Amino acid sequence: MESVAKSFIFDRFLSSDNSLDYYEIIYQNNSACQKTREAILKLDIEQKLSFGKIENNLIFNFLDYLLWLKYKSEQKVENYEFTFRSSVEHYYPQHPLPGHNKLESNILNSFGNLCLISHSKNSRLSNLMPEAKKQYYAENLIDSIKQYLMMKEESTWNEDTIKKHYEQMKIILLNTL
Repeated sequence: MESVAKSFIFDRFLSSDNSLDYYEIIYQNNSACQKTREAILKLDIEQKLSFGKIENNLIFNFLDYLLWLKYKSEQKVENYEFTFRSSVEHYYPQHPLPGHNKLESNILNSFGNLCLISHSKNSRLSNLMPEAKKQYYAENLIDSIKQYLMMKEESTWNEDTIKKHYEQMKIILLNTL
């Protein structure tokens, strides 16, 4: 399954040149990823990983799986359950409450500011600032390991921490190639 997921992500969802269809991936390539790290680095994956451009949420699920492998000894991650989640959450909100700055759209919609959570929690928490979301999840199970790592960052979630988180997550994805 890991091989299939990796091929779907790199040969289809993040590939802007010669994106393969599912038949090619599964039956012609036996689910072996065709893209190399070097080939992916030449592509503009930052654009493909931005809100509204992400072709499939499997990218978030696969990343959470990779993060689970890396952090499964931490208590919050150890208790994590993979379940259906379909709502892309902006950790720094799209519409912050009055008195808080609004981020530029390229930063706000960056993969570094996004995670996958349940629709009901996204509706309930959507306009809260990162600090309030962190407080909520301190008392509840996490929805996303990626989000958990975002909450572990410095107390101020801003443009710099979003860029840093994006780079960290990109490296984890690319290290599978």
